[in-house]
Order: sequence, then structure tokens, then C-alpha cells
Amino acid sequence: MKKLMTSLALTVLIAGSAAAQAPGREQKTPEERAQQQTELMTKHLGLTPEQVPQVKAINLKYVDRFSELRGRPRGEESGKKEAVKDLREQRNAELKAVLTPEQYDRMIKGQAERQDKRQEQRKQRKADQ
Repeated sequence: MKKLMTSLALTVLIAGSAAAQAPGREQKTPEERAQQQTELMTKHLGLTPEQVPQVKAINLKYVDRFSELRGRPRGEESGKKEAVKDLREQRNAELKAVLTPEQYDRMIKGQAERQDKRQEQRKQRKADQ
């Protein structure tokens, strides 16, 4: 029985570490994340060739700041929500100066839709628990 429990615990441990190292969860560099954001924005907002380097610079500037906030330990989360909101507003203000009014409106609408989707997913996870 003791051997069975030990082997079961070992199996769970190995499976857990394998899942944690799944290739889809690789950490990207800030440059890669900023590039990915810029590519998505180019696709969804129809950025012009002149806008792309400006948007990429803004994305790179803020990707580091958002990463710092996400990396805070659990006990230091107070004010995190407000800090993220402030950063998003600052980023949006800079992007507004680069984007056309139509592009900016699409971006804001997309952000709101993604936020609503995340809230629904959170509610669903809580309901499933």
C-alpha cells in the first residue's frame, strides 16, 4: 500500500511538472509580446505603415510596466487593479494620438469586449467550483 501511494504521488508530481512546462506556456520576451500586440493591432485596426513603428514603441513601453504589476506577490496585490487601470488609460491616451478616430473606437470596443469575456469566464469558473 505504501509503495502504491508513493508511486501515485510520484506520477502526479511528474504529470504536474510536465503540464507546467507545456510549450504553449513559454514566457515571451517583452519585445516578442510588443511585436505580437502590434501585429494583432495591425490586423484588427488596419494600421498604416507609418503607424506600425509608433504603435510598436508604445506597446513595448507598456508591456514592461504591465509585466511588473502582474509579477507582484500575492500579498502586494492591493492597488494592483487601479494601477493596471491607470496604465491602460495612459497607454490608450498615447495610442489615441497615433490612431485615427475610427481605429481608436475599434480598439476601445475590442478592449471592452475582451474584458466582458474575461468576466464571464471568471463567473463560470466560480460557478463550476
